[in-house]
Order: sequence, then C-alpha cells, then structure tokens
Amino acid sequence: MAVNRKHGAIVGVVVAVAVSSGLLLRPDEHQKMLKSVEKLNVGLPRPVDSVTTQTAVALDGQVVTYHYAVKPPIEIDGAIIIALEQSVRRQACAKPEVREFLARGYSVDNVYAVTTAHGPDHMHVLVKPDDCH
Repeated sequence: MAVNRKHGAIVGVVVAVAVSSGLLLRPDEHQKMLKSVEKLNVGLPRPVDSVTTQTAVALDGQVVTYHYAVKPPIEIDGAIIIALEQSVRRQACAKPEVREFLARGYSVDNVYAVTTAHGPDHMHVLVKPDDCH
C-alpha cells in the first residue's frame, strides 16, 4: 500500500509541475501564444516613454513576460514601487492583448531592469488573470 501512495504522490507532483509550466496546454493553444508573443517582439526595442524602453516579450509556461529597461539611474523606494505597480496594472488591464492573455489563464509579468546608485536591480509587477475586472 505504501508503494501506491508514493506512486500517487509522485504522479501528483509531476502533474502539478506540468500544469504550472504550461506543458499540458493544447498544442494549438501554445502555438497561438507563441505567435502572439512573436508579433509583440517585432520592432523591439522601442521607447515607451522618456526613460523606459521595451526590450523583449517572452513566454514561459503560463507567464508572458514583458521586459523593460529604465534609464537614467533611479532610486527605488516604497512610494515609487507602489506607484509603478498601480500604473502598470491599470495600463496592462487596458491593453487588449494583455486582457486576451489573462482571459486565457496566463499571467503577465512586467520586469523592469533599472540602474540604481547601488548597481543593477529588477522590479517585477505580476498581473494575474483575476487582477483585471
């Protein structure tokens, strides 16, 4: 009996990893997502505003990641992080392609590579499917 329980636990872990990494997606769904991400990469890098450049879009399992570079160097404090998170979520929820990703069950991670007085750093703003109502 212990062997069956152990086997069941292993199968459960394998299934959980497969689901979280997007391995159990229908092949046609995965291809659609890859094509969508490929289209978003056309013309990159491109300026977003005076200090932000969008550098890439990637798909990893159930997460679409938008990569940005921020220059010149900035200081990151709690107020900046809160303001950035609110702004990014609001803007992401307004974009049709992001809403489509979220409706399909994907999360969208916005990664900002920033230079601070203490060296390079990254800020993440994750938008989950339930974040846009």
